[in-house]
Amino acid sequence: MPFGTVLAHTSFVILLIGVMVTAGTGFSMNLPVTVGTRVPVGHGTNLSIEALSFRDTYHATGQAMDYVADVVLYDGETQVAHQEVRVNTPLRYDGVKIHQSYFGTSAILTVKDAQGATVYTGGVPLEYVSDDEQNSIGRVEIPGTDLIAFVVTPASGQVTSDIPAGQAQVEIQRTGQEAPVASGRFSQGQSMQLGEHTYTFEREAKFTGLMVNKDHGAIWVWIGCALMMIGLITTMGFQHRRVWVRVHPSENGAEVRAASSDKADLATQKWFRSFAYEIARLDADTAGARTPTSPTSTSSTDGKTRV
Repeated sequence: MPFGTVLAHTSFVILLIGVMVTAGTGFSMNLPVTVGTRVPVGHGTNLSIEALSFRDTYHATGQAMDYVADVVLYDGETQVAHQEVRVNTPLRYDGVKIHQSYFGTSAILTVKDAQGATVYTGGVPLEYVSDDEQNSIGRVEIPGTDLIAFVVTPASGQVTSDIPAGQAQVEIQRTGQEAPVASGRFSQGQSMQLGEHTYTFEREAKFTGLMVNKDHGAIWVWIGCALMMIGLITTMGFQHRRVWVRVHPSENGAEVRAASSDKADLATQKWFRSFAYEIARLDADTAGARTPTSPTSTSSTDGKTRV
């Protein structure tokens, strides 16, 4: 039992080390990637993920059958992995794991400056839902500016949104301000100038939401959990037993009395009877006498076992 206690306490220290390593060197994030686009992972890595396709299939009852994204992983400009990613089939590379997590619709948006140069083109994942649950909302920061573009479309299955199906509302805000500086409603393929930039709502596309994490501390957490289980099993499964023994001189040699403060359960009584019998047998062997029968043990009202 003392050995198990040491293991259990040590496991807590190892678990804390694992948590600190994870917090200091790892990361975990949800990364939406629009199909046909490539998105950087960040967090000090040189990785980026491209989604080639996404498909979701269902049973006739409407229950989900499979969610799968065909993704390519790049380290810099070098392709390092290509795999179909599912919830329980992650892509693994250099300690990074990429799981399929969620999915939805994106708005493909192109933004050009006053000179006609493209400053942004790509998908805006509509990850959020309005308070009345009628509209889906996405946001993107316009590179090189302090502008944020919010794209709003009718939520899937909703027919009471004030935005017609197939259209998108684009609102432009400056960082730190709530009031929009410009807004407009677009049909697919339509362009409109909002402020100093021209925005084009190209079309809608699917996006795959990927859970990306890197956890150097996971191995320490698993070691800590294993030690904790071993320690608990050892502590609970191997009882710590203590016996008091009193020896009195007698005419025939000595009288030995033994008692234990352990609870008088069946396992303890069985062990205590065996313990007392072994003492009596050793005493009889030393005296050259016949091995006696097993001594009698009793349980007193205070729950202690005596012989």
